[in-house]
Amino acid sequence: IRCGYSEPTITNNVIRGNRGRYGGGIVLFYSAGIVKNNLIAENSGGEDFGGAGLWIVGGLSHRLTTLVEHNTIVGNRSATPDSAARGMKGRGGALIAAGTKVVFRNNIVWANTQTIGNQVNFSPGTPPEMSNNLVQGGAPGTGNLDTDPKFAETTRYTLAPDSPAKRAAGGRLELGAYGGAGGAPIKR
Repeated sequence: IRCGYSEPTITNNVIRGNRGRYGGGIVLFYSAGIVKNNLIAENSGGEDFGGAGLWIVGGLSHRLTTLVEHNTIVGNRSATPDSAARGMKGRGGALIAAGTKVVFRNNIVWANTQTIGNQVNFSPGTPPEMSNNLVQGGAPGTGNLDTDPKFAETTRYTLAPDSPAKRAAGGRLELGAYGGAGGAPIKR
């Protein structure tokens, strides 16, 4: 999904198996949107500007913020064809955020890979506001966990009954794509 110069609402989707030279799953280019209750899995790319799962670059305005909430971002791969990662190239297997305000909360970020850096990559000048996420390798912010989410299966990535993401976010909400208002497991 690629959006430019817009204010999209992207909710309740399975975004899987896509490929892009940047942002294999979702691209928000100079956009301020809502990305909520999505499964963003097994996308690849990042050869040019990183961010195989989500690529959020450039602010639509100084007033608007992008909200990324209650998503499961898993198994995405950002890689460069060479070993010389420069700029955003090959970074942020799950997320690249640069030059814009992003609120990133109640998400599960697991098993994403990248050539260099962390699963969540951002510019120092505009770090995302991160809270109550489960991020493999850890993340700055408040209430973030770094522990196995214990998926019950790896098709829909639902959580096992003993998952630490079941009662996270202050004990109130399930993290990931199926938590929060509007979240429900995909039935197939």
